[in-house]
Amino acid sequence: MSHNVFTRVRPDIVIHHEKGQPKKDEKPDEEEEEEEMAGPSIELFFQPKKEEKTRLNVPSQDAIDQADEPVEKGYWVPQSHEVILEGHTRAIQAIALNRDGTKMVTGATDYSMKMWDFQTMNRKLKPFKDFKPFDGHPVRALSFSPSGEHFLCCCGNNQAKIYNSEGVRRKTTVRGDMYIHDMANTKGHVSSINDGRWHPKEESTFATASQDGTVRVWDVNAQLVGIE
Repeated sequence: MSHNVFTRVRPDIVIHHEKGQPKKDEKPDEEEEEEEMAGPSIELFFQPKKEEKTRLNVPSQDAIDQADEPVEKGYWVPQSHEVILEGHTRAIQAIALNRDGTKMVTGATDYSMKMWDFQTMNRKLKPFKDFKPFDGHPVRALSFSPSGEHFLCCCGNNQAKIYNSEGVRRKTTVRGDMYIHDMANTKGHVSSINDGRWHPKEESTFATASQDGTVRVWDVNAQLVGIE
């Protein structure tokens, strides 16, 4: 008398076969070998979760030279933890992180800029400073200097501001003369700034791009030439 056996290969497939009947190439008294399972391998549905990894920016040559151990360019680190930093009431448009990874600045369409210090942050996960650089203008671009001592803030107006790592304003770019048609003859932007970036190596140089169609390169140490 044969016995009905049901083998479950995966949750939606059940295979019915009869056990007890000898195969053509086998003798009835021989020990039965393990039957092959029909369908795809069960390991396909239960593969272990691979560790997610994130590629970091390529480290600078100075960081490679100063490292105690060999540093591989384009090195990988695992993502083992994550937190959600809440505070902005509208969409975040700009974010900047210093090279040490200890401080971060975020800007949003709610006109506010928030500064985060991961070394002193407690379980409340709150920014240590929160203010509006230009009230009524969304923050569009943020960028740290190479040393991380200052950062650039560009909003939806024609002036960019420079703050130190504690959020104290240090410099402001001058306004351009909107009545001059030749943009080469005015020292500042005449329309809203769309983007801005600090030079990756030079501590005193940054650039801004505006809706007026110009890209301007600024020197933080310049006296009465574009920087107030």
